[in-house]
Amino acid sequence: MASIFLLHSLNVLVLPPLNALDRFAYDYLIRANPPSQNAVDHIVILDIDEKSLSNPKLGRWPWSRDVMSQVVTTLFEDYEVRVLGFDVVFSEPDTSSGIGTLDALAKGPLADNTGYLELLKKIRPKLEYDSIFGELLMQYPIVLGYYFNLGDTDNVKAGALPLPTIFSDEASIKKGSVVEGTGYGSNIAVLTDAALAAGHFNPIVDPDGLIRKVPLLIKFEGDFFESLSLAVFRVLKALEGAEASGMALSLQPLVLFDEAGRVVTGEGSSVLNAIQVADKRIPVGPDSSVFVSYQGPQKTFTYLSFDDLVEGRIPPEALKDKVVLVGTTAPGLSDSRSTPMGELYPGVEVHANVLASLLSERASAMPWRPIEFRFLEPLGIFVCTIFLLLVLGRVSPLASMGVWLSLSLATLLGGGYLWTGYQVVPQIAPLLGAITSIFLWNFAYQFYAEHKKKAQFTDLFGQYVPPELVEKMAEDPTRYSMSGQRLPLTVMFSDVRGFTTISEKLSATDLSEFINIYLSTMSQIIRDQDGTLDKYIGDCIMAFWGAPVENKRHALSAVTTALAMGQALAGVNDICQKKNWPSIEIGIGLNTGSMSVGDMGSTVRKAYTVMGDAVNLASRLEGLTRNYGVLTIVSETTVLACPEVVFRELDRVTVKGKTEPVSIYEPIGFVNDLTATVYAEIDSWENILGDYRGQRFHEVIAAIDLLRSAQLAKPV
Repeated sequence: MASIFLLHSLNVLVLPPLNALDRFAYDYLIRANPPSQNAVDHIVILDIDEKSLSNPKLGRWPWSRDVMSQVVTTLFEDYEVRVLGFDVVFSEPDTSSGIGTLDALAKGPLADNTGYLELLKKIRPKLEYDSIFGELLMQYPIVLGYYFNLGDTDNVKAGALPLPTIFSDEASIKKGSVVEGTGYGSNIAVLTDAALAAGHFNPIVDPDGLIRKVPLLIKFEGDFFESLSLAVFRVLKALEGAEASGMALSLQPLVLFDEAGRVVTGEGSSVLNAIQVADKRIPVGPDSSVFVSYQGPQKTFTYLSFDDLVEGRIPPEALKDKVVLVGTTAPGLSDSRSTPMGELYPGVEVHANVLASLLSERASAMPWRPIEFRFLEPLGIFVCTIFLLLVLGRVSPLASMGVWLSLSLATLLGGGYLWTGYQVVPQIAPLLGAITSIFLWNFAYQFYAEHKKKAQFTDLFGQYVPPELVEKMAEDPTRYSMSGQRLPLTVMFSDVRGFTTISEKLSATDLSEFINIYLSTMSQIIRDQDGTLDKYIGDCIMAFWGAPVENKRHALSAVTTALAMGQALAGVNDICQKKNWPSIEIGIGLNTGSMSVGDMGSTVRKAYTVMGDAVNLASRLEGLTRNYGVLTIVSETTVLACPEVVFRELDRVTVKGKTEPVSIYEPIGFVNDLTATVYAEIDSWENILGDYRGQRFHEVIAAIDLLRSAQLAKPV
């Protein structure tokens, strides 16, 4: 077994469950001990939120380039931001100025109007919003965003790609060592050509749908393109260099390193291991990706609304010298991602986290996995396997467990130390799997012991609990106990009306057959709804729901059972008619409440049963069904627990043993199954009940007569 985990660590055999465990471990580490980056304060997210989308000054989304030009000018001139990055694609030309309509008029009805043509020529520069926006992109350190299609068949190309960060003849990267795109969605050419830089905002989505990594480079048609966060970082480094040297702003080239630490060139075929920008070397994974060093939950970074910006509510110091990333949290714009920090995590904040790691002055600011671990992890598995094989066979079972726990704990603590001390992302699942598999092989006899224990449990509970529930309980015996406890449950009593008279009319053989047919039919319905059959008391059935197997909707299960028993009664009476037996009617009482449940009785005989005032009330309610001429009566607590069922209030009564009256109800059916006519009759009945309680007896009699007339008028 250990060899399987060894092969997995060598990437010879891929075991998805182990990868899933490692992802889970990473999620736990990043949530429990997120890295603290001082660069978080330097990054601000300018949010296109719902409030911004409804601001009339900004207009309808997508906003015009004229609006974006005003925003950009405000950010750099009034707020003096450092760098501006867009997690937004300007994929379509701006037509909001109406220039297209004016051009159509110039080519059509007003083609010969010299005055119009001259005026159009004069105002055109002010209406070409894309060109105006493009000029601003050339003036300021702005990074545009775009995306690649990463699917095998999605090769759609929209917009204009920026120039590659690294051309194909400058670096030869081994296939599979970098994420490859098949298509793209980019900005219009006039904006792409004008921008100082642009970066893709593609994350890597793991098999469980979560985003843990971002590729710093994506390969497309042989060339390499940088990510949005890397592009913003390069622009910042270029600004620092320009300010220090007094020279013009110029982006520094990326330097790639392979596994041996050599600079990647256009010759050979290298596996990418690191990317260097100026004095910053960034370790990357085999797919050119970096782990997202999540700083915390959603909105760990400062969020400022576009609405507040255009309304002048943001103080200048809030944005001065900040790196501003434009993104959206508006649900309608659908840029929420699933991450270890939450299922609705803004995509722009993913890139903000990566950028914060790049900007951090800490040596180990970004989670990484050293290349040496590709060999150290298999070596650790091999050494532990040999050690366990030599030790476990020579020590007691208890000592074997101690060895297993010690090694497992050391592995977990070692992984935690690597993370907290060096931001190293360990792959501990294969090592834990190897240790555990050897331990389990050594403890194989425990499987037999566990099976024997379950069999004994089944024998114990089988004396009291219906067999269909015992099997489920045996899956986890520790959850169940025969000892008494107080739980909220629902109890049922069901009785055949006039059973004594019926029994006098039947022979002993027929009576036995009759009671067997009746009890079998009704008991099966109870079992189908996971009810516990408590006992038969002659023709009476006692059952309850919610114990020993937990059922949070025990009241609904009980009411469903009562309705089904009413439907099954017709089938029982059909059998009675064929055998010349008297037809029967039954009464059912249900109550939900706190009651004692457990193994109760004497030293001679015990039973798993329920007791308490709530049980007694259910029995009293069953006895009232004959008086009210209904099949089932339930208490108010049962009604409140079953919003899916429609009930009809019958009365308020003081039952035996109670001093306060209780409301009683009849279940009519499920909310979605009843017709409008039934709902109307229930409304009429409620009005009648209100008049009755108000002592308006003439109205009561008239309403009842009207309701009876409606019933008699129905076709049979």
